[in-house]
Amino acid sequence: MIYRVLIAGLAILFVGSCGGGGDSSSSTSPVGSNASGGSTSSTSQSSSSSSGNDASSSAPSLPTSMEQDYLNYEAQLLDVKAHYGSKPHALNTSALWYKSLSYPSSAVVSKDAKVFMADEPMEHGVGYGTYFNVDASKTLVFYTFWAPQKPASGGVYVLEMLDGVAQTLSATKIPGGTRVHVLNNTDGAKTIVLPGVDEGELVNGEPGDAPSYIYDLTNNSWSDANILSGAHGSIVFDFEKDGDDDVFLQSWGGEYDYSAMVFKNDAGSLSPLQIPHQSDVAGIMSLAPFYDESDRLGIVFTDAVNVGKKWGIPNERSVIAYFPGDLSAPAEQVDELPIPYFERADYEGIPQVIADWDGNVGLSHDVSAKVIDLDYDGDLDIVIGSMIWSDEYPYGVIQLLMNNEGVFSDETDERLFNWVLAGNTAHQLDFVDINQDGFIDILVSDHGNSFNKIPALTDNDLGGGSRVLINDGTGHFVVVAHHLIHQNKTFGATFVPSISAYDEKLRFTRMDSLPSGGSSRSITVEEVEFSYSYSTGPNGRDPAAWGQLDFNEFFYLLHNPTARDAISVGTYQTGLEHYIEEGKEAGLKSHANQ
Repeated sequence: MIYRVLIAGLAILFVGSCGGGGDSSSSTSPVGSNASGGSTSSTSQSSSSSSGNDASSSAPSLPTSMEQDYLNYEAQLLDVKAHYGSKPHALNTSALWYKSLSYPSSAVVSKDAKVFMADEPMEHGVGYGTYFNVDASKTLVFYTFWAPQKPASGGVYVLEMLDGVAQTLSATKIPGGTRVHVLNNTDGAKTIVLPGVDEGELVNGEPGDAPSYIYDLTNNSWSDANILSGAHGSIVFDFEKDGDDDVFLQSWGGEYDYSAMVFKNDAGSLSPLQIPHQSDVAGIMSLAPFYDESDRLGIVFTDAVNVGKKWGIPNERSVIAYFPGDLSAPAEQVDELPIPYFERADYEGIPQVIADWDGNVGLSHDVSAKVIDLDYDGDLDIVIGSMIWSDEYPYGVIQLLMNNEGVFSDETDERLFNWVLAGNTAHQLDFVDINQDGFIDILVSDHGNSFNKIPALTDNDLGGGSRVLINDGTGHFVVVAHHLIHQNKTFGATFVPSISAYDEKLRFTRMDSLPSGGSSRSITVEEVEFSYSYSTGPNGRDPAAWGQLDFNEFFYLLHNPTARDAISVGTYQTGLEHYIEEGKEAGLKSHANQ
């Protein structure tokens, strides 16, 4: 079919295809000018620094915009602090981490919005996204959503990008969904699956389940997978250890009422398997599977229920349930994890949007999870996306539970840097090596602002759900991009990240029927990209430009207090400058593998 694309008042024709009955998720996109007439800022570095290198400087100095960037950021933080008062509002924010590690505003390029016309009106929705690099040039960005308080009003968008430029968009109506998963098969093929969920049904007391779909890359269409689910949380995991990725999910209502499930994948053919646990342990929001050293299947359940009678664990907590590896029997062991982040005393009494969650989900709404070795010590740690859904004091964090010889401890406060607690959370976590140093970093994305009543957040650009976190190699993470991405979008469509094979640059793409809500045939696509790929030097620039191939700015500053002190008194601007002048000769460690 033909979609009409409107760009800055010009009409252009693109040829695209729209399949019947499918769903998907999408990619994050901060601002550009939008259909409602918002302003566009489009800035880029000069050609000499577009790769992130400052070739004209004898020393690795900060970009010229960095001082003003930080002053703007600091002023916004003070506004947030004034609103939150004595309540926590941020973790480990300082001029040092911001100036030396963040992308500068000069590296942010906001593109003019594009408007694609769908065949029928699409609702404004809440959902999440995924990207898939088809080849070196072509990237697909999926966005799948459900419509709040409107049953059977969801949709899925598939945006095709060539060499980093949006070309066509297909829009398909479905009951609802949250995230597309790209599964690897043993034959080298990909299976693209969307577990269904329709939270819009809940307004009528219906179960919130919906059909699931498979996307055909050959004819660009969706087909019904013949599986109903209510997949608030879902995650890829090779359950059968056969090389075909499967999908684990926590289902709501319907046929698999509040049960965890597996979509077993056999070379692209999916079949459902219900996990036998409902009588004595069940999650509500998310789950994360893994195999332990005894080949038992462990599953992390967040906001767990039904765990008190048999296991003596309070409801609303996060737990690990251990099953036989073949899931032939219910859980044989259930262990309580450290308390959810926002169940701490610091957050008591914060009013929730949904008051009856107290005693059901709890104050800490724990919406995503992942089991992964964050600190590269050979054992598995746990990441949990947590939030407080409050109009008055919204909060979001990724909780880091570190495994110390089999005992998990909450080390979030010690391991997260430049994290603004005020605002959105992390419904979606993507683990990818952003700076190509061999360590897994984290891309966080969430729906648009859910704090429309708080000027300290809505009048600034802090608190959005899109963030880029870099790992120092020992399980410490610093946010290097957040307030430059989402820039005050309303509750709803997510800014989802993508990294194209074309140029390895981070991009954020937002797709929505109407930024202000409602339904429309017009689908607005907003894009923000960074002018260079993030590397390991100051501000993500490539340290090879200064002859230091294995240098990591975050690791060096975090683990060498003498370098931090020298920067704080103004002797040097960056850790790399200190390393070149003093640190290398002194034998200071410059990266985690040293």
